[in-house]
Amino acid sequence: MMTSNVTECINSCLRHARQFLVTVLIEYIRDMMQKWFYDRRTFADSLHTQLTPWATKYLTERNEESTFYTVRPIDWNEFEVKDGAKDRLVNLLDMTCTCREFEID
Repeated sequence: MMTSNVTECINSCLRHARQFLVTVLIEYIRDMMQKWFYDRRTFADSLHTQLTPWATKYLTERNEESTFYTVRPIDWNEFEVKDGAKDRLVNLLDMTCTCREFEID
């Protein structure tokens, strides 16, 4: 049986509502979803950037790590990147890197 986090979340929220009649249950689900969408929209409107807090934190951490990198151009699309421990070759046109992190990200 395959489930997803969304399914499990909704299932746990409906745990006490399962004894309701079908019409009441449907109304309960509609009300619950309406509240969730309103809360998410309100939260999104309060953000100062187009990124979520998680994405902002992730990019800030990656940016701080990159301050220690040395980047030397090979040509218009290829660069040698050194972080003190390793040398890597990055090709922006092909979107590849010898460390494979570029492809994974």
